[in-house]
Amino acid sequence: MITVSHGHFELNLIPEFGGCVSTFKAFGQDVLRPAKPMTAASWDARNSAGFPMLPFVGRIADGRFEVNGKDVTLPANMPPEPHAIHGYGWQRPWTVAHLTDASMTLQYTYGERNWPWHHTATQISELIDTGLKLTLSIQNESDTAMPTGFGWHPYFPKNGATLQAPVTQSWTGLNTTPQRAPLTNETDLRHTRHVEDLDLDMAFDCDNAPVIIETHQHLIRLKSDPIFSKLTVYTPKGENYFCVEPITHAPDAINMALPRDETGLIWLDPGETLQGTVSLDVSPRKASDHSA
Repeated sequence: MITVSHGHFELNLIPEFGGCVSTFKAFGQDVLRPAKPMTAASWDARNSAGFPMLPFVGRIADGRFEVNGKDVTLPANMPPEPHAIHGYGWQRPWTVAHLTDASMTLQYTYGERNWPWHHTATQISELIDTGLKLTLSIQNESDTAMPTGFGWHPYFPKNGATLQAPVTQSWTGLNTTPQRAPLTNETDLRHTRHVEDLDLDMAFDCDNAPVIIETHQHLIRLKSDPIFSKLTVYTPKGENYFCVEPITHAPDAINMALPRDETGLIWLDPGETLQGTVSLDVSPRKASDHSA
């Protein structure tokens, strides 16, 4: 585990365990759910405080798609699910490319057979005056265009939290063929909702306004570049966490007969790089807020 700090903020990362976050603290309190203890034999990024998703996000149904008339089959990587989920970065060791007191640059190069395109991924985690700034990038190092996307999968503590998100439409049917659907009373997150009241596991289209999360300790503004045109919200019942994940494309986008401006899927030409930044601006809750 490697620690960087700046001002009121401290970030711990575990590069070899999927490049994931172990803890992120602000003003001495956890902003994200702390990672569970992990060893080299038992680590799982889903037990972390947050992890990168790339070179695709969400599900590729049954791990199958077609490119230029050729069938591609990917192994299921999240048993018992039959799908390929969240790419491979979260299951690969990353290396430290650069380290300062307040920032860390991690990289990994993928050249295995499962995903047909070689690529290098980079994540820069930087603590700034307002919180955490995370920049993800992927460079296509193959000789053909590569379908590409990425996202970030943070785990927030659920107890007492509220959520407001600039969603515009939902994507239903994550385990089948996702379809766009209008917002309902259950899925409309444009006004402040208590997370405990939600039971969601779906992706949304969203505009570029910040996501607002309030906990007992913090006011969190989750901001992302326009390339993150989608948002996954996961609020599992009976768990002490929830997830709000900025993503660049819809689930199973590679199997959709829809244009890029709807799915968000990007095809990177050889040598081309895709990059985007997510930030968590964190401020402490005031004493009057706790009694409200």
